[in-house]
Amino acid sequence: MLLRAGAALGADPQPYSLAISPTGEAALDGALRDSSNLRSLREIAPVGPFALVARARDDAGRLMMVLNSYGHYAAQVDVRIAGRGLDDPALPALLEEARGPVAVAVGIVPGPVFKLRRVVLEEAVVGAVPGEAL
Repeated sequence: MLLRAGAALGADPQPYSLAISPTGEAALDGALRDSSNLRSLREIAPVGPFALVARARDDAGRLMMVLNSYGHYAAQVDVRIAGRGLDDPALPALLEEARGPVAVAVGIVPGPVFKLRRVVLEEAVVGAVPGEAL
């Protein structure tokens, strides 16, 4: 089969703007920004509509890991593209028809910080514990 030049094209990149809601904790906000592929790859690695949705899904998990690492185990991350949730069945068609940048909004509710009150290392379970570790 002979293809003409331009007959098979990949999806055009989908430009987007990004807003990540602040948590009120400067260190946490910085870590969330730094870990977001939506943010770091927006200009240097543009993607098509379906890949944008995949990148957003990946970021939701990545941001949840950051929140967990700061002790926010009951956090919520809500990523919306053009006002739609990532599971909205109409989202791919909407992105295919978009003419220009779409808004990506990341809502974050960190919830409470869970803290350990006391840690006990039992030699019978972990073996000998060096004095400096205690």
